[in-house]
Amino acid sequence: MMTPAGDAFRPAALRLLGQLGSSGAQAGSTENLVKEVLRTVCSACEWRAGEFWRYDAGLDQLVAQGGWGADLPARRFLEQSVSYGFPKGVGVVGRAWLEGDVVMVSGLADDPSFLRRREAFGAGLGSMVAVPVPGIEGVEGVLGFFGGVPRSADAERQERLLLPGRVELATVASAFLSGALVGRHEPSAVGEVGSRG
Repeated sequence: MMTPAGDAFRPAALRLLGQLGSSGAQAGSTENLVKEVLRTVCSACEWRAGEFWRYDAGLDQLVAQGGWGADLPARRFLEQSVSYGFPKGVGVVGRAWLEGDVVMVSGLADDPSFLRRREAFGAGLGSMVAVPVPGIEGVEGVLGFFGGVPRSADAERQERLLLPGRVELATVASAFLSGALVGRHEPSAVGEVGSRG
């Protein structure tokens, strides 16, 4: 995993942990917990969408376990994505699972490893960060976060400058979600969408 960006990272990480702890305590179900984690991180990092893919032992792949979109196009993208599944090493999500490390894609439209290019383009999504969520027996799942398409060269430079800090906050969310899932002692088999059991 990537290492924290230093002293500038700590206050933002502590704020995010406080927000995650507060919203996570009120979430109730695993589905609600995942949505709250995604909403909180997307809001803190100004990402347009977030998703969680979790290992399904019966299918031996990652399957959709929840998403959050800031607007209607992002929500439609997430709804379309539910039909996908990612075996280890396949797609950006499967690559993060295989490597056990953060995978960043700055140009979704140009990256052949991103399998949902058409859907992402239609939603105006231009970049992705995929962060593995550790479990007791390896990677439990992958969090994915999406940024929009920068409208200018200045906006693109600003995105590049902010990306390391945003990635660090995503790794904090990954650790938080990992601890919450382990604390719930949930098996690695999918029940209904958005929950385990």
